[in-house]
Amino acid sequence: MMKAQSGSSVEDTDEKYAHLWFASLCKFHIIPDNESQQWDFDEKHVLAFLRDKLAKKTPTWKRLKIVHGLIWYRNHVRHSRTPRLEHLRSKLQEVVINDAFEQQDRTIEEATGKGQNELDILPFQPFRATNRVFQGTQGDASLCPGL
Repeated sequence: MMKAQSGSSVEDTDEKYAHLWFASLCKFHIIPDNESQQWDFDEKHVLAFLRDKLAKKTPTWKRLKIVHGLIWYRNHVRHSRTPRLEHLRSKLQEVVINDAFEQQDRTIEEATGKGQNELDILPFQPFRATNRVFQGTQGDASLCPGL
């Protein structure tokens, strides 16, 4: 019997990985299956999990996907805004971009340029640089493997 398609395949993939990463987080923190739905994970739990992944040499792009999945899980399954994980996602995105440009022997500034009206203190500069890179590649995600 064929399953009716619901939503986009991206949304289905996000949901699949969100559940996978949450289950992996629970397993790492030794949370029994019957208690996982009530477990209130926080930023410290996620950081410990990410540090373990880093110690196991998990690439940055994959750790970024973990955070993305846990944010999706928090928003769509728990219908919550806590724990706050967006700053972790931003930092990992920055590291992914730095890694991508280190492999090309260029600095981010050389590769993305800087808008005339951008100040160095703007909090959006890394985000805007990411957008310029992605737009400049016309969607070629191979230059930004974690995005």
